[in-house]
Amino acid sequence: MAVLARQAAAGSARQVLDTPGNPLFLFFIREAQALFGQGKFLSLVADLLSDMITDGDAPVSFKITPKVDDDARIVRVFVDGEWPGDAGEATVLLETVCRRWPKHPKVDFLVLCGGFLRFRWPDRLKRWDIGDNLNPSKATLDLLYKDAEKCFRPVFDGRMRAKLRQRARCVTFGIDSHYFMDSWWDPHVELVFAMDLDTGEAWPTGKSYPNPRQQQGLVRIADLESHFVHAAGKDIMLLSCHDLSLFSPRSRHNARGWRLESIERFRQMARERKPELLIWHPHKSDTPRTWIPGLGGLRKELPGIGYVSAGMYYNEGGKPRAGLDSVLKHTANVPVTDMIAKRKNVED
Repeated sequence: MAVLARQAAAGSARQVLDTPGNPLFLFFIREAQALFGQGKFLSLVADLLSDMITDGDAPVSFKITPKVDDDARIVRVFVDGEWPGDAGEATVLLETVCRRWPKHPKVDFLVLCGGFLRFRWPDRLKRWDIGDNLNPSKATLDLLYKDAEKCFRPVFDGRMRAKLRQRARCVTFGIDSHYFMDSWWDPHVELVFAMDLDTGEAWPTGKSYPNPRQQQGLVRIADLESHFVHAAGKDIMLLSCHDLSLFSPRSRHNARGWRLESIERFRQMARERKPELLIWHPHKSDTPRTWIPGLGGLRKELPGIGYVSAGMYYNEGGKPRAGLDSVLKHTANVPVTDMIAKRKNVED
């Protein structure tokens, strides 16, 4: 139970220190973080918090509700509620998904949400090392990819892959990291990986088209070619959540500078590559209206393309804006088996 307490404290450290509306407190936190380094700083906070967490906290478990399509070649996990990106919870969820896997033939893809995992920002990657966050150096991206892999390899270890590869050929998922708590103004990254479950080979990409709030902080994946991957015998296009706006007519109309250039280049690549399937990885997905402009433009640009996404059915600070069935219906146009995952305590 001490380990559980320590994990809970580590996951809470960022949250309890986030105090909107108190700039002096945030200034102090930033200065302390700079003094100790992010990893040491959060570790100290976690040590303090762990003393306040009792050993009676129940470990997490999940209720899985399958919605089976016998023709599906894709299974996606849609999380009903908030998702922290914790590696321990991710492992428990994947174990539960394997136990509740429907009895139909092996599928091509298991699709997980954006931010399925979160890794600690590399201590050796300082803000001033990044330079232009919209066009980061290869060294910066290689370091982030490397540390992301250190996070997801223990989750998708040999034992887990052995279970999953009996059920799917490839898994896709998002993995995030933030320099300072969940601040979009500070350096952060939203990566996406596809992994062959037989060989363990992984293909990295990540968000290339940040929303306006992220523009100052997101370490952008400027290599647009990285979104096109051949996996499970198919030519697929991997996107992060807001990347779908690359196909939105509204985004195209409003775009200027590097945004317009990215839209034009990416659409040209898509027309030339002719992917047969788009897999995109939202974080929160509580209404299909978020995706309507992008999907409409996608269908016009690439007629006949299949698409599917996973996500979190969650609206921070309020109720979901649409029903879950509506979200599921409008975020896939190919046969797919849905596995709805809801967190619960083992004693529930």
